[in-house]
Amino acid sequence: MHSYDIQDPVFRSGVEMIDSGDVDALKSHLKNNPTLLKVRTHHPNGGYFQDPYLIWFVANNPIRLTRIPPNTVAILETILKELLKHVPRDYRTQMDYTLALVATGSSVRDHGYQIAMMDLLMDAGASVADCLPAIANNNMEAAGHLVKRGAVLTLPVAVGLNMTKDVQRLVSKSDDQEKYIALLVAAFLGDEDHVAFFLEQGVDANLFPPIVNGFHTHGTVLHQAVSSGSIACVKLLVEHGADLKVNDRVHHASPLDWAAYMMDCSDGVEKQNYREIMNYLQVRSS
Repeated sequence: MHSYDIQDPVFRSGVEMIDSGDVDALKSHLKNNPTLLKVRTHHPNGGYFQDPYLIWFVANNPIRLTRIPPNTVAILETILKELLKHVPRDYRTQMDYTLALVATGSSVRDHGYQIAMMDLLMDAGASVADCLPAIANNNMEAAGHLVKRGAVLTLPVAVGLNMTKDVQRLVSKSDDQEKYIALLVAAFLGDEDHVAFFLEQGVDANLFPPIVNGFHTHGTVLHQAVSSGSIACVKLLVEHGADLKVNDRVHHASPLDWAAYMMDCSDGVEKQNYREIMNYLQVRSS
């Protein structure tokens, strides 16, 4: 959603000040228009960014700008201060979702602002978020930071952060669903050791996942392993009875179909990896 898509000129000006990094203009704009912090702009088909509040735009997630201002942390701090003054009831709700957008975003991560923004939000009272969405977006530093700030270290999170000792400690305390999600995370990340570990634990790889924040729930563990590009994980799953014929629930595509699609969308080493997976699955499916 670009600023020029926003119909309300007052809201649009606020977003433009965020995008340009004009702290002084933003402070004045918010003081003159305090209700701006309470409203949501209309964006009906925005998915996870549907009808956003102004503060959500600071995260640049989904990505709207190729470069964000070097004072993005100061922009966030400015909005937080005004938000606390004018929207005390809705303050926590807006902050919590902003934290989720920051923790899962690639733009603030790549610009080097992610951890500082997360700390600013959590210090201001945002609830420490679930780590799995960050892991699903390959934001491992952000996920680890959430754990340091008090997020619950579950078995799937320990797998995602490659905390082997904690995996060993938590596995006996986890139910079948937690173990399954942990296997799913390992397959998604192409983590051969943990895939092998959970298969040896007897986890059923042929289930479809429950709702797992940040992860695709329409494919099996084998689909996830294919998407990771890890031939080792794919072979482990097939050798332990993973269903080669099952289709995902959105595209109605088999693991072999996924491999062919990923190969077509890749180049270089990745393309070679997916070709190897595709060839292997073709042989095993015949």
